Amino acid sequence: MAAMVTASNAATVWIGNANGGDGVSFFQEANWDTDGNTASPYTTPAANSINPSTATTSATGVLSITGVTLTNIGAPIFGNGFGLDLHNATVGTFGTAGAEGVAGGATSTINLTGVSTFNAQFLNNDLTVNVGSGSTLQLRGTATPLNSSAFVYLAIGGTLTFTGGSPSTLNAGNIFNALTSTAYSTSGDISASFTFTGSQAAPTSITAITAIPEPSSAILLGLGTLGLISRRRRA
Repeated sequence: MAAMVTASNAATVWIGNANGGDGVSFFQEANWDTDGNTASPYTTPAANSINPSTATTSATGVLSITGVTLTNIGAPIFGNGFGLDLHNATVGTFGTAGAEGVAGGATSTINLTGVSTFNAQFLNNDLTVNVGSGSTLQLRGTATPLNSSAFVYLAIGGTLTFTGGSPSTLNAGNIFNALTSTAYSTSGDISASFTFTGSQAAPTSITAITAIPEPSSAILLGLGTLGLISRRRRA
């Protein structure tokens, strides 16, 4: 399982306007630093290495953003197995733009940690999104926002929402509880791994949970514990 795996390549870190960038454009290389930190001196990524609708190049590594909100960024394509790490950050694509890997290429990953949100029309082409506890992946598409080659792993407390309403095609088997490796099902018992809003077959949100023992199971567990204590006292 790919749950909460960060790519091993060096990070290209968002520095905003610290080095002459405009501080808001995701695809402006001057807003990034390939040294992996936010301190001067800065090393700007190569020209045209971060472009909309074009696979990011091996020179960029993982794009890392902390504590920043960027909206209407265009359509990112994370090629060569590289991806995006968000920590307490929000990034959203514009209009009908989705987020993709490269079909047939190495799987690319988006990691959401802290309280982060990634918002896109759809996910496609060998792209995996790991949604940490307290973070949210928002998909706006109404038809097939989660393509059959894209996968979502929800940590306990991580949420996937369909902001355009219940999708007509869900590809539910591509949505997993990262702790239990259980796939979301449109039918059958998922109560120990997920909660949802809307119907189970056509949800508008899905959140990963841990199993909560039924009252009868909890009582039996408690009685068993008391029995062990009693035996030890008599010994």
